[in-house]
Amino acid sequence: MEWIRRLRNDHKLSMIGIQETKLEESLLPFNDVSCWGDADCEFHQVFTTARSGGIISIWDSRVFSKVESIKTRFYIVTLGNLVDINGLTGFINVYRPQSVNEKSKVWEELLAIMSSKLATWIVMGGFNAASCFALDRDISDHSPIILRARCDDFGPPPFKLLNFWMLKDGFDAIIMKVCSEFVGYGTPDMRLLNKLKQLKIAIRCWKANTVKMENAEIETLKTNG
Repeated sequence: MEWIRRLRNDHKLSMIGIQETKLEESLLPFNDVSCWGDADCEFHQVFTTARSGGIISIWDSRVFSKVESIKTRFYIVTLGNLVDINGLTGFINVYRPQSVNEKSKVWEELLAIMSSKLATWIVMGGFNAASCFALDRDISDHSPIILRARCDDFGPPPFKLLNFWMLKDGFDAIIMKVCSEFVGYGTPDMRLLNKLKQLKIAIRCWKANTVKMENAEIETLKTNG
């Protein structure tokens, strides 16, 4: 299980879900500390049945605090509190059944569990539909999948001008006002760029005021009606 420790260290992982472990109950117990690299970890395990399957979920106990767990032959559900995340987070580690009937049954069970718990759910394994990327195969005959959560700031939304705005009262007036009052400096292309910026600001303000007045009129009609 050295490759698990290397996987965790290389990618700074807080939760790892492993399927097809082939670990039987009669074998030596799973050494979570050696596998994880330190004692700040917890794990749940489902042993292999008839030399197939086997699941392990292991996580950093400093980052994820377990509240509840559910284990069957085909999945491990671990529900708890994740650092910096409001509310509960649930990790589902699935070993995909082979038969169509078993797949359907497992999915129905998981849907029932998810619908009964108010939590953010992350599914790992056979039913994973999240955006992720695969690593090269190592000792395992499966390609490890890494799922990272991050917050990307793409800046303010792009400016949009809808054609029907031009038909509304006040739109022409605001355009004429900005163009007549604009004073530009520099090269022609810079003057045009700055004029367009001033128009964008003015149109956004006009739109906000127009929407506010229209909403007020709607509320008045509702009240009087």
